[in-house]
Amino acid sequence: MEIQERGLAEESLFPDRRPGGAGPWTAPVWSTRVRGEPGLRSTLAQHSGIFALDCGVGCSAGSTYDYVGVVVLNPSELFSVSAVSAGELWAAVGRVEHERLDFKARVPKGLSDTFAAMAMTSGGIVVIGIDDERQVVGAPLDQDVYDGVMTAGHDVEVSVRTHELLVDGIPVVLIEVPAVAGRLVTTPNGRVLRRVGSSNQPLRGDALARFVRAITLHPREDDPVPDVTAVDVDLDALNELLSAQKRPRATRRTALKSMADLGLAVQRDGSLVPTVAGVVLATTVPDAHIRGARVQFVERQDAASRTGASKSRRTLSAPLPRLVDDLVALIEASGQRHEAVVGLRREVVPAYPREVLREALLNALAHRDYQLSGGTVDVTLFTDRLEVRSPGGLAGHVTLDNLRNEHFSRNGRLMGALKSLDLVDEFGEGVDRMYEGMAGRLLPEPAWMATDASVTVVLRSESPVSIDDQVWLSMLSATPMTADERRVLVQARHEGRVTRRSVRALLGSDVDVSALLRGMFYKALLVQVGERGGTYYELSREVVARVGSYGIAAQARRREQLLELVRTRGRLSVADAAVELRIPKEVVRGLLADLTSEGLVQAVGNTRARVYTPVEGPASARPGKRRGV
Repeated sequence: MEIQERGLAEESLFPDRRPGGAGPWTAPVWSTRVRGEPGLRSTLAQHSGIFALDCGVGCSAGSTYDYVGVVVLNPSELFSVSAVSAGELWAAVGRVEHERLDFKARVPKGLSDTFAAMAMTSGGIVVIGIDDERQVVGAPLDQDVYDGVMTAGHDVEVSVRTHELLVDGIPVVLIEVPAVAGRLVTTPNGRVLRRVGSSNQPLRGDALARFVRAITLHPREDDPVPDVTAVDVDLDALNELLSAQKRPRATRRTALKSMADLGLAVQRDGSLVPTVAGVVLATTVPDAHIRGARVQFVERQDAASRTGASKSRRTLSAPLPRLVDDLVALIEASGQRHEAVVGLRREVVPAYPREVLREALLNALAHRDYQLSGGTVDVTLFTDRLEVRSPGGLAGHVTLDNLRNEHFSRNGRLMGALKSLDLVDEFGEGVDRMYEGMAGRLLPEPAWMATDASVTVVLRSESPVSIDDQVWLSMLSATPMTADERRVLVQARHEGRVTRRSVRALLGSDVDVSALLRGMFYKALLVQVGERGGTYYELSREVVARVGSYGIAAQARRREQLLELVRTRGRLSVADAAVELRIPKEVVRGLLADLTSEGLVQAVGNTRARVYTPVEGPASARPGKRRGV
């Protein structure tokens, strides 16, 4: 069999079903085109890793055809194949270590610590034979390696699975570490570790005590809920879950069996009974079966009081994914609504970034404590803020100090279902996205409050810039920026330019303005125009091309107004022009510098008494010099 070409496959070129009806394949996908006889599917599957498509229409015995082998690079599937290319390995697991992935050049002495930490987080894979530079240095599964791995697992009482895999012909060892629930896994010296990024971090003090308490409690979400029948199931919600996990659709007759297949129903006295997680995810009105499985929404008339008069009250109960959508729509319809120019259109813009709103609601609903029967998620909308309160304290070892770095799923089955729907991420990045979403519109950071009984997040809507500016900034969210950089961009957008003096006036004297502007230049946010005393900064072409700038058009109008003013009056000072045009003196100086360099006006007198007069006759344009910082 001869390999003729290999590369990333275009999704549109391939059928949307896996062989054998296993459901749609998912990216990343690699293709291998092979010249061979019909019926080579098994050979091709062995070569390419997971499976291969059958030959196309018109296959016949004894003929030669092109075959395309498509590999679905799922990390767990690597344990069922014997060889892959390096590209397939990186596409499957990635090059960056994280909570569920670790690379080792050889079996290290502290391997048991990694096993313990992964087991207490969410499981993972350790690859032996790849160094810190991500070079495949190789490690065959010989007796020494096998004994070292098994001993490390024995030391922490975690059953690991090993597999030798050839990567471009070089052997490496894959070790699968399971997540352990219901008991503690400690290191040989008695520590409890958790994975934080690529490191193993110990739990201490109150965080350790709460983690031990949470990990050893029976999860309430797995308790059966009596008297719930197939009639109570929301088939649309259930089939959405089934589709996400590539399972057949359910009917009313098969609903409870399908829920059991998803782990959302259990056998009790010979019958299938939905669990708490099943009721929350896939019944029409969860609150009819679980007291408190609802959201109380209140809109207050003012910003000060939590107990004052309300404008409206609503109680909502629905399958969790739909409940989030209903709440987002209700909050956006009830709160302040603004119009802003988005592209070439004016659109209604919500007071809070939608992705932040969704994360806040998902956190409250997915991490709430269902042990607290009767407790509801409370959403209160004030004129200046939104408060989302969830029953139950912070889960596990999470604290207010570490909630951006740590994550713990009180309701692991609920979270697993939401992950399959792509509503939450795998490594607890939702809180980070909330911070980034608020910063992207120069809104205050989310504020968190926690007691033993509840967790509350507060989103505030005040911002130093307008809604138009917030929307404009949000279109630059792909570029990492500080709050100061965003404020400078907004000033440049409005004024057409910024100077060191205007930035210092905007941000205060404590800011290193030169370093800030230099950094914005290197990020391709600003360009420098002119030199020394006449230096100013404009939005870069990259920024203007991506999101536009009405500041450029406004600056052109001001330039024409200033030129007309000089010609009308005959003599004009910077101070008089600033008063007449109602713009800062720094902007006037920059415009007059441009007009002077273009030969349209001329400066007369020294710096303090300088005035500008029109130049008679044809202008000789001399554009300003642009350069790097």
